[in-house]
Amino acid sequence: MAQGIVSVVMTEEVLEKLDALAGKKGQSRSRTVNEILGDYFDLLPPQAKIDRVMEEIAGILAESHLLETLSKAKGSSLQCRGDIQCKYKPKVRYRLQLDGKSANKLATLHIVLRTQRAGFTRHLMDYFSLVQAVERANIEGVRLKGLVPEAFYYDGKKFSRDFYYPWQEENLEPALISNFLGGYLMMIHEGMNRYFQVMDESKARRYRAVDSVYQEFFRR
Repeated sequence: MAQGIVSVVMTEEVLEKLDALAGKKGQSRSRTVNEILGDYFDLLPPQAKIDRVMEEIAGILAESHLLETLSKAKGSSLQCRGDIQCKYKPKVRYRLQLDGKSANKLATLHIVLRTQRAGFTRHLMDYFSLVQAVERANIEGVRLKGLVPEAFYYDGKKFSRDFYYPWQEENLEPALISNFLGGYLMMIHEGMNRYFQVMDESKARRYRAVDSVYQEFFRR
């Protein structure tokens, strides 16, 4: 987004309140003014939108009690973790990274394994293949067309997926982005738990378990 330089005359009272707000947020006067005016004109700069999206996602996760938020690097990433109810009793860590530089890439979700048990990894590969099958069958129903089939990839330590959407060009509301990404993150975790409840049953049964969670989060 292009930037310009302007001079603004303010009263001492307004300037004091501006400095107090900037200090509270830990940012400059200029950025604070930019955010205030962006809010007024319903036009947030990319970084301010990212900040708001991450704050809203953290709030969504806190309300759900499904995942424990570990840390939030201001305006760019959020980490959380949750337990998987299965014989391996593992913890899975999630890291959601928003992309503020690309016009088309929205975010990347990393699912980091806390155990290297071959059996657990093998089941997760099956689980994510089922998630992708469910997405291919339901892609038109997704509210944000950011899902690309076959988007999960595994590097030996973590599973990842990218989300693509021209979010800056279309000036999407932060709430729409946060509801989609927060909902998707919870869907992945809840789906994982339901998958492991039926992991030794037929593929059709495992698919139905994953699909039921998908429908709950994205068709409600």
